[in-house]
Amino acid sequence: MRISHLSLYNWKNFDSVDLSLQDRVFVVGPNACGKSNLFDAVRFLHDLVVPGGGLLPALFIRGGMAHILPFNMSPEKMQKASVRITVKVKESANTYWEYDLAFRIKSPTEHIPVVASEVVRYTNDGVTEVLLERPTDEDKNDLVRLTQTAMEQSSCNSKFRPLSAFFYSIRGSRMSIAGVYESIQQTFENFGSAEHRPIGIDLIASMAILPPEERKHRLARLTETMQRLIPDLECIEWHPSVGRRTCLRLRQRKWPESKFADETKLSDGTLRLMAFFWYVSQKGGLLLLEEPEISMPQAVLTVMVPYAYEAQQHEGGGQLLISTHSPVLLQDYGIAAEEVIIVNPDENGNSHATLAADIPEIADVMQVSMSASEAIFPLIDNPASAIDLLRTRL
Repeated sequence: MRISHLSLYNWKNFDSVDLSLQDRVFVVGPNACGKSNLFDAVRFLHDLVVPGGGLLPALFIRGGMAHILPFNMSPEKMQKASVRITVKVKESANTYWEYDLAFRIKSPTEHIPVVASEVVRYTNDGVTEVLLERPTDEDKNDLVRLTQTAMEQSSCNSKFRPLSAFFYSIRGSRMSIAGVYESIQQTFENFGSAEHRPIGIDLIASMAILPPEERKHRLARLTETMQRLIPDLECIEWHPSVGRRTCLRLRQRKWPESKFADETKLSDGTLRLMAFFWYVSQKGGLLLLEEPEISMPQAVLTVMVPYAYEAQQHEGGGQLLISTHSPVLLQDYGIAAEEVIIVNPDENGNSHATLAADIPEIADVMQVSMSASEAIFPLIDNPASAIDLLRTRL
């Protein structure tokens, strides 16, 4: 399964988004343009369905409705505005799911987020069935019900549980070293047991929730992969130490048998390599990689995209979304204009997400002579020109 279409309304710095997504998607744009916010809309779907998650927890960890609605929206408009996320999830050539969720503040006096509408549709061979449509009469008679989505409730989502399972399979996080180290620390703080934490604390959490034998097997695979880049590496082991607040330990062949290094002693590059290879080794689902190029060796960077994409396809036909500032990641002439999303801010602080395929000046040269890197990054390096070009297409 994969997300084939994403629509957003009033999501952070995006007034609206309407995008078709391929199996592989690259998101590019200048700094602070909203690439992470676009990814966060996809993460939000995951946070709805994790154990201990749901609408209210997903909003809470993002700072509440005030941090979801566009920052330049007036307080008066915020009290009435709805946020809307709509995704079309392709299951096969002729079948797909559609999830449409809108939520808002309950009232000017009660700043409680509530579901404004929630619809699930399933289409098979051109025949569409509406599996859920809220608010129902029961919702209208008991407004407390609207503080939860049906998607997050196992008692309500039986008709569309495959869609819920797909949202749960969304994984990956911002691969900055701060994010990796934060994940280690927050394993012991704030969010209780590992299965109750949001996706932003992904690396250690995704290890912690695995059955011991599966975790041991995957760490052995991770060790084998890392040994190609670090020949002296002997093992990577799961070794929680609550007192020291660490979970992993490594040993190199030349070290004494009693000597290990926990994750706090590892370099930025080593931790990021571990995170990257761990994420891509999971089967199926949707993998988000934000700026994976930071602190990565050049040799890895040049093969990162094909490696991740092939791994996703091999491990169950997953989907790959990558945000990047690196021209190297887009040098492959096999990258199509339909696979690249360009995010750019306007003079009012709003951002716009546009497929490169919808910009003839880019799509035409990519089709005949240029890589995505050659066609797009000169615009990103010259934001004024990019804004002028994209504005003509909005």
